[in-house]
Amino acid sequence: MPPAQDKLIGASGSLLVLIPVSNGTTLFYESLAPYLAPHFRVLLYDRRGYHRSRTDNRPSKEELYITHASDVAALIRHVSSSPAECDTEPAFVFTSFASSGVATELLLNHPHLVHAIVLHEPALTPLIPGALGVKIRQKGTDIVSKGQSEDLRGANAIINSLLYTDAELQLFKACPVFAQVPAVFKLADMVYYLVTEIPATRDYLPDLTRLKGEVGREETGVLARMPGEVLAGVLGVAVGLAPGGHVGYVTDAREFAEYLRRVLVGGEARL
Repeated sequence: MPPAQDKLIGASGSLLVLIPVSNGTTLFYESLAPYLAPHFRVLLYDRRGYHRSRTDNRPSKEELYITHASDVAALIRHVSSSPAECDTEPAFVFTSFASSGVATELLLNHPHLVHAIVLHEPALTPLIPGALGVKIRQKGTDIVSKGQSEDLRGANAIINSLLYTDAELQLFKACPVFAQVPAVFKLADMVYYLVTEIPATRDYLPDLTRLKGEVGREETGVLARMPGEVLAGVLGVAVGLAPGGHVGYVTDAREFAEYLRRVLVGGEARL
């Protein structure tokens, strides 16, 4: 078993794993999951090193995505396997932004466990071309520097400027889940995220020749939007338009769940 706390909701249907985003906790999916539960068995969990999972075994930058992908693979086997491991039911997988590397490594290293993956705004910053790409990667370095000095306000200001429009950020702040974040995302969690996960996200690029499928996205900030558009162009696939902005799965949970159901069941987008 991976070092993660998990829960399963929904009595029937295919397994759908919601990989937590940069905060590492399932908190941001708790408004989305009930809308998906009538159609899927929805697996919610806290990533290794966050909230209810153990915090003494966090992976390094170099091991980050492969370690978290192995954890997801172990969870899928634990939840859906029969006594013979070869009978494990492949799962649908959804994640957003910085955790796209987890889902991608799961697909590349454990393909027999994956039925379909939806990457929402994949944060593959090396795909952003030209001067804009250089600028955004430099901002990633600036975020790391602020994290090392525990300037969380400064780091968040840079992150927010890259990911949200002003209106979208205000809508997110008005959601009840936003007020819960400080209780579950401690100072040590934030520093670890800024100095380890941010540079991993800044530098991560999967083997594009091995990726097939379609990528979903939303209209939102340039860093959230552009890597998905470029990746879709590289792979020669369509780009979907999901409801809401960068955290549409929080601010527009019902509509987002219906979109995700159509994507997974109807095959409108796959990775």
